Amino acid sequence: MPMIDVYATDGTFADPGSLAQRLAATLMRIEEVPALPMFRNNTAAFVHALPDGAIANVEGESDYVRVQVLTNLGALDRAKQLAVVEQFTDIVADAAGPEKVTKLVLVDVVPRYEKDGSARIRDFMFSHVHGFESLEEAADAVAAYLPHRTKPRSPQGLKRNLRRREGRWYWHWDPKFLTAPADDAFVREEKLEQAAIDLTIPILLIRGKLSDVVSPEGVRDFLAKVPRAEFVELSDAGHTAAGDDNDAFSEAVVQFVSR
Repeated sequence: MPMIDVYATDGTFADPGSLAQRLAATLMRIEEVPALPMFRNNTAAFVHALPDGAIANVEGESDYVRVQVLTNLGALDRAKQLAVVEQFTDIVADAAGPEKVTKLVLVDVVPRYEKDGSARIRDFMFSHVHGFESLEEAADAVAAYLPHRTKPRSPQGLKRNLRRREGRWYWHWDPKFLTAPADDAFVREEKLEQAAIDLTIPILLIRGKLSDVVSPEGVRDFLAKVPRAEFVELSDAGHTAAGDDNDAFSEAVVQFVSR
């Protein structure tokens, strides 16, 4: 019967029992076995709390979690193996995360954004929904979409954002994500604004100066309604601020969260 082992420094998880139950139930769903007592009573997860110093890399860092899954031979095909990795990662990260959000960083997004810029993003993503023949073709498409960004000499970095299926490269995202929501856009904007106004935690808004999604007017409107929010503008970045100028972006975020 399937067994799951999770190893982490003691105190990593606030509720190890709940984590173990979620992992076991998720594995059963992925394996697609019937919800019979034989399977429910014998699919289990074990959370091992290790003492400080029991885990370390070369630099001595110990904030690691090791997850091991043992199943019957042939129980998980390639698609199910990937599902285990993805869903277990989300569950473990959620269980190890803070009990509440203490600070918020908004990256080139405000409730009242520029519709033309947002449409350009959708057009770019939908225009390549059938994938690319090669990484080079994908790199050319990105370069045309982001002319302000220096094109990397090698397209290999795009493997982080693309998945290869049946001989073609596809963006690692669900096209339904860009389907127009059914609710009223004006009502949605008002709800987002009110949610930001109601927040009491520190907020940092980062805008790429070259962005066509967040305008200076959108920033002024947001800061007028959420005056306690801090604001940083990256001069050499567009909407994809973190990728356009990662050093400046990281410096702004690290300074904010370190205070």
